[in-house]
Amino acid sequence: MSTNDPNPHGPAWVTANIRMYGMVITAVGSGGCSEPGCDGEHPMTQPWSYTIGRVEAGEPELVTYGLSVETAHKLLTFVNGRSRCGDPIPLALPVVFAGRDIRLDRIPPWWVASADNPMGRWFAYYHGTGRLATNPDVLQVVWADEDGLFPDDTGCDPLVRLTQPILGNAPHPLPRRPSRPMPRTPGHATRRHPRRSA
Repeated sequence: MSTNDPNPHGPAWVTANIRMYGMVITAVGSGGCSEPGCDGEHPMTQPWSYTIGRVEAGEPELVTYGLSVETAHKLLTFVNGRSRCGDPIPLALPVVFAGRDIRLDRIPPWWVASADNPMGRWFAYYHGTGRLATNPDVLQVVWADEDGLFPDDTGCDPLVRLTQPILGNAPHPLPRRPSRPMPRTPGHATRRHPRRSA
């Protein structure tokens, strides 16, 4: 692709990838000091990833927390692919991805427009270039623990709960990194456990 954009992942690259794939995925907090407001002295937050470009097809953007860059990319691509094929995942209805239940939850507008600027690259691309003047609707892709329990379910693995807040309920959009090892996440080879019964 020939471009006058000096940034290899700048607006021209974003535009080309949205045309080709329907979105671009941005990972935050996955390494070094790449989170909003990072000064190198405070603890890293949990990684999160979000999409840019789905809004152009009339779809909400997506965000997910607590996953590696590779797993988040696969998960967000899966959800986007379902929408592009005319089979979108309904809100709050669990579906299986990589042996784990996932669901989509609506994220309130206050999170999108918070002072932490959790979707800064989205705003730079759309508001900074005058492409859109409104904020996007955003859905959170939430993944369950090995027992099929989501972070807001009683008995959910505490590490799963810690690494991915339910953003509509979160007092602050950036959870702190746990001091214990990360839980197994979708995409890792794990044995699927049946859902706990009451």
